[in-house]
Amino acid sequence: METLEVKRRIIDAKELEKKSAWEGDTSRIITEPTVLTENGKVVIIYGAYPGRVDDLRDACKKIDYLKSTRTGGLATESRIFGFRPRNVIRGDYCTSTSLARENPKEHEIVCRIGKEFSGLYENWAPQVYQNHKAMVDSKLLPEWKIKDTIFTSGIINRNNSLKYHFDSGNFKDCMSCMLVLKKDIEGGMLSIPEYDLRLDLQDRSYLFFDGQSLLHGVTPIKKMTKFSYRFSIVFYSLQQMCNCLPFEEELKRIRLVKKKREEKRVDINRKSL
Repeated sequence: METLEVKRRIIDAKELEKKSAWEGDTSRIITEPTVLTENGKVVIIYGAYPGRVDDLRDACKKIDYLKSTRTGGLATESRIFGFRPRNVIRGDYCTSTSLARENPKEHEIVCRIGKEFSGLYENWAPQVYQNHKAMVDSKLLPEWKIKDTIFTSGIINRNNSLKYHFDSGNFKDCMSCMLVLKKDIEGGMLSIPEYDLRLDLQDRSYLFFDGQSLLHGVTPIKKMTKFSYRFSIVFYSLQQMCNCLPFEEELKRIRLVKKKREEKRVDINRKSL
């Protein structure tokens, strides 16, 4: 795999953030597997995934995706997998994602690729990987990690052109790991303006980089046929999962929290009478 030394340029991240990513924003295109380094440190790994992806491709097609607005109001279709931390609105307890319960077979197929990614990550960026692993191992309970990986969670994006953004909520100074599956697509390049480059991610390609420190976006996606698609499957480790108790204790905790909230409501209602 080719190695390319890159240098950051000064950009106005606040000006670009939440704006659409365009191919003209950068001057260099990376089309072949490449390891990009900055001052000798590996910062981006772009490679061709060597394993089988037929089951994974089928699983991605079968999953029901949720429509939402992210990164500046752009409509997206995606589905999270693995585990999710507490959320007062959606569920104030740590648990597996709904995909694990609704589509267990597809969820298992998606998560399985994470083991291979952990190996590739360790091979190409051993120092970053070891730091990542040390933080996860010391701060997270094993039950909140995707089996045989250092990741807690992930997201599958379907045909999403994403505005410029920074990822948030992951362990710092760690890489997210992404696999792209696509067919009959034009565009959909990952633009990283700080390095003045965009990556033309091919079908079955993987990409590792720190999306929390690098502003990035996905250029417009053009579907060439009615059967066209572009899936990006991204693995990462969420910092908030450090707050998660053992599963049984999480259940006990939420029961107690709900009881206290209900008692508080009753008390407020009594005082209002």
